[in-house]
Amino acid sequence: MGDYTPKQIGVGQTLFQTNLEHLVAETHVSADEMRDWNKAGLLSFWPEHRAEYEEAHVAEVRFIASLMRSGLSRAMVSKMLRTLPRPYRYDPERTSYNFATREWQHIPAPPF
Repeated sequence: MGDYTPKQIGVGQTLFQTNLEHLVAETHVSADEMRDWNKAGLLSFWPEHRAEYEEAHVAEVRFIASLMRSGLSRAMVSKMLRTLPRPYRYDPERTSYNFATREWQHIPAPPF
């Protein structure tokens, strides 16, 4: 049986850095949304307080965006995230929530 514990993307483990303008363009998330998510405790950084963003920050924005745009209420998203270690730097394509068990799971990449 495999390890299905969600895996964070680490800061410093990146091949590129980007600025806020490119972060917004790449993730389709406005700086206003990021500030709102930071105030709600969902995002670990304030958008304008960094000059450069690493892959881990991009992953965090994408992960939170995927949850906030899923149709679930903010209250439900916040409740689901309580059991997931912060910061929420997870790959949204490899991390899923099992509503039956109320647990987060890592989805392994298919073996090719």
